[in-house]
Amino acid sequence: MENEKIIAFSLKMNDLSEYQRLIKPPQSVGMHSGRVVVQKGGNVGEHSTENYEEMLIILGGFGKAEIEGDPITQEKRVLPLEAGTIVYIPPHKKHDVFNTGKGELSYIFVVSQIS
Repeated sequence: MENEKIIAFSLKMNDLSEYQRLIKPPQSVGMHSGRVVVQKGGNVGEHSTENYEEMLIILGGFGKAEIEGDPITQEKRVLPLEAGTIVYIPPHKKHDVFNTGKGELSYIFVVSQIS
């Protein structure tokens, strides 16, 4: 099996104020992950999860996630973000993350492709 070539590993996150890729194939079967830092007043830019489900794990700072809403109401879901918050974003949803705090907003994203 091809998956037998994948091994367990650990990685130390850097402390820079920039994006850091954490994991992606071929280090994993299909999981992608990274650490994102959004500067004060900034946002990551609207994008879609496409054929992936996504989880955000907020490490520090304050912000909000705006996620494409229900197809019937068309209202966006606005979720508050702070350290310790976890956000789940379903597949095929447009979303954006905004820093509303006085310092940096940092989080880890984990995405996994759906079948």
